[in-house]
Amino acid sequence: MSTDKKQLEDKISNMEKELAEMKKILATPEPISTYWTPSTRTKERYFHLNQLGVVLSDNAANPAISRYRVFKTEAEAFKYADYIKAEETLKKAIADLNQGWWPDFTQSAQDKFRLYLIDNSLCLDTWLYRKEQPAFMYMKSRKIAETIREKYKDELITYFSY
Repeated sequence: MSTDKKQLEDKISNMEKELAEMKKILATPEPISTYWTPSTRTKERYFHLNQLGVVLSDNAANPAISRYRVFKTEAEAFKYADYIKAEETLKKAIADLNQGWWPDFTQSAQDKFRLYLIDNSLCLDTWLYRKEQPAFMYMKSRKIAETIREKYKDELITYFSY
């Protein structure tokens, strides 16, 4: 086989690989946002939170104005604000009591205590290896989990109910 033919075969092979990669990219579905967004054509009123967690209303149709989350109703925005406040409160309280401890899900011998909501009741459980909640929600001892459940009941219900 001549050198020219070998080079052409190599080139075709490389193009086929590149084409397969392009087809794979095209076949990958685009992520779909389930969040409500206001129309940019009408000046539809919407609600959002500012950096301080305050609910604000706007009707700017300018797509250059970026909002992390927008809501159709003020009630939805306040519910989200309550969730964010509860999450931040729980993050701080759990981190303070855990004193630098962090769950290691590769260690099945390490107890990881977690709280969860069932039928409006806060339950406590030990979890050894599988992560089912954000890591900050795991506690290093039953005593810490019971303290969090007792002191932050309202925040936990708000957080788990969102």
